Amino acid sequence: MQLFSTLEVSGSPSKPDHTHYAGDRNKTAKMLKIILNYIYIKYPGDFEKFRRIKVYGVQIYDHNLYV
Repeated sequence: MQLFSTLEVSGSPSKPDHTHYAGDRNKTAKMLKIILNYIYIKYPGDFEKFRRIKVYGVQIYDHNLYV
């Protein structure tokens, strides 16, 4: 199994901005899709092995960690 992850720190904890947090969450989801598409195109092979690839997006916002 292969694991890939991205990390996004959304703004300063002293100045929370929910709009910024939501935008970063969407950006992280798009980046995970881009990573999977890149792997699928660049390294064709067994689909069952491709399905075992796991991607995680980690976001830090207002002293909280979201996966």
